[in-house]
Amino acid sequence: HNASIELRYVPLCVDICHWIYEYTGVSMEVNQFWTLLQDGCILCDLMNKIQQQHCINIEETYQYVGYTLKKDLGDQLFYVRLNVETFVRWAKNFGCDKELLCQVGDLVERKDLERALSCIHAVARRVAELRMPYLDVSGWR
Repeated sequence: HNASIELRYVPLCVDICHWIYEYTGVSMEVNQFWTLLQDGCILCDLMNKIQQQHCINIEETYQYVGYTLKKDLGDQLFYVRLNVETFVRWAKNFGCDKELLCQVGDLVERKDLERALSCIHAVARRVAELRMPYLDVSGWR
């Protein structure tokens, strides 16, 4: 599969890389965007960091959302799929528009990376709505 990003999405992906770094400290190059996100580990780390911040803001107790860490993944596609599923389900519960979310296969099997990007962007927008730390990608539609 070709994992390169369509040119028109590069600015958004660069913004998302910065935004993920702000939350997770994980540094991502845009040309590795899908390779790095595909197993769901970074997304699940991001999810927990956002959830933690959100709970502080609304004064609720934060509960860690479990997922399979990279070192434990091996080549187990089942756990990779489960990670991405965990992220997408969390995004829905977090209040993202479910029309914008992706299916697990969109990312894991790279069936529809545009859809996967839409899903990550939906989370970023939801974070912005909640007035949480966020990089401005509002210019992108």
